[in-house]
Amino acid sequence: MKHKVLLIQPPYTIYKKDFKRCMPPLGLAYIAALLEQHNFEVKILDAYVEGFENEKDIGNDFVLVGLDEEEIYKIIADFNPQFVGVSGMFSTQDQNVLRICSIVKKFNPNIPIFVGGSHPTYSVNDVLKNKDIDFVVLGEGEFPTLHLIQRIMNNEDISSIDGLG
Repeated sequence: MKHKVLLIQPPYTIYKKDFKRCMPPLGLAYIAALLEQHNFEVKILDAYVEGFENEKDIGNDFVLVGLDEEEIYKIIADFNPQFVGVSGMFSTQDQNVLRICSIVKKFNPNIPIFVGGSHPTYSVNDVLKNKDIDFVVLGEGEFPTLHLIQRIMNNEDISSIDGLG
């Protein structure tokens, strides 16, 4: 049986008058490719793109674009991952990352969650203060993620993994 890893690009908060644009989550794709080479079953959930037509007014001229919490929870439950990674590229999207982590922990509080991207890399101590985030992957995340998951699976020490907060 392959271990399952779910990698999530959260919904985005944007200014109402901004033009919506999509970018593939390349960092998640790189991580997924390496994990698949090591016999993991990987799913990427781009909650922004998959819910691109969904806009929720959150006040102050901002909207949340993407899948809603119930849809995200259902995808998590259907895939039933052993590990979850969440992309947090921008500080302005921090609350969306935290919401995703909270949804995952509501599904199963024992799933290890790692976050990566620019914001967690440069704000590692602040990010790790959140009870729903277990690890921060710093910088380029492919190998730190692979090593983290492998060591957790084997009940091995993770303290020597380069690029792990």
